Amino acid sequence: RLQVVEPGVRALPLAAADADIPKLLCVASLTPRKGHGLLVAALARVADLDWQCDCIGSLARDPVHAGTIAAQIAAAGLDGRVRLSGECTDDALCAAYAAADLFVLPSRYEGYGMVITEAVAAGLPVLTTSGGALGETLPHGAGLALPVDDVEAFASALRDLLSNREHRLQLRDGARRARSSLRDWTRAGFEFATALDRHAATNHLAQGRHA
Repeated sequence: RLQVVEPGVRALPLAAADADIPKLLCVASLTPRKGHGLLVAALARVADLDWQCDCIGSLARDPVHAGTIAAQIAAAGLDGRVRLSGECTDDALCAAYAAADLFVLPSRYEGYGMVITEAVAAGLPVLTTSGGALGETLPHGAGLALPVDDVEAFASALRDLLSNREHRLQLRDGARRARSSLRDWTRAGFEFATALDRHAATNHLAQGRHA
């Protein structure tokens, strides 16, 4: 019998940003699967709006791809608006979540999507895709999960959330509500241990029947 135990999440400060120039945050290593190319293409389509985007994540896992994304940013005239920050400390990451207005993750596939849960733990509205488990990881009402590799849909949603403050704050409220129901690592560990104990007991009974 298969039992799924979802990961826990650390406590994060509540994001309270509501800046005149919205701050977007993407946390993902720069690899093709994470969809930074789509993000830059979508941001280029909303360059007429005010925003800043900080992309935090390793630039070293695929240096060639990271260079391609940097060149794409420059070609789109987005230097100074899209920042590739590389890896950072846990404290700096917590500060980045707290300072953001919208979390964006256009991944093509995620087996879970831990950063989505972290964003919700910070009370951030989320714009992501339905790639892999992302659509299930994102709590209802806390954001939008769009089709994979759909630049136009991502750009349209960005335009709406950047220009429609009421909608953005509505999703932020949804994330804040979902935040209270997230499990911490203590609870996740307890659920995992309980599942192991149940599995061990089942195996013991099965072995007894066949003894």
